[in-house]
Amino acid sequence: MFLVDQDFQITSYTASYFAAQLINQEWVQPVDQAHRIFRASSDARDAFGNLLVTAYVVARPDAQWSLMLVNKDRERAHAITVRFTDAERKSEQYFSGDVARITFGAEEYQWRPNGTDGRAEPDGPQVKSTVRGGQGMVYSLPPASITVLRGRLGS
Repeated sequence: MFLVDQDFQITSYTASYFAAQLINQEWVQPVDQAHRIFRASSDARDAFGNLLVTAYVVARPDAQWSLMLVNKDRERAHAITVRFTDAERKSEQYFSGDVARITFGAEEYQWRPNGTDGRAEPDGPQVKSTVRGGQGMVYSLPPASITVLRGRLGS
């Protein structure tokens, strides 16, 4: 999770540290309460049929819906739309109002190998912004990134 010097003092954090922060502090709510996990899917595939974007969705105790999207494509950003489908009611909902967007990827962290002098440059942290929700909204996923979209739902 981090690099240390000869006296075991933390000198820098690894990509795993920043990804764990994103998952445990942004995607889920860091409280001792139940979260509900739902099935999610993506249709972002390459020419060979390989899935390029994976999606994970959780309903948090604070009544926000949180979607974690992993763009495994190292070369290209992907534009996605988001819809939440209730199969029983045969209805769809979308993020409404402000949506928190938190991203950590290749633009925020790059490891520069150099033997024992290897280092990250840049070395985090994740980038936070606010975007608008709504039907037909397009969200951009940078190459080689994890992005969390979090907000409330509306019709």
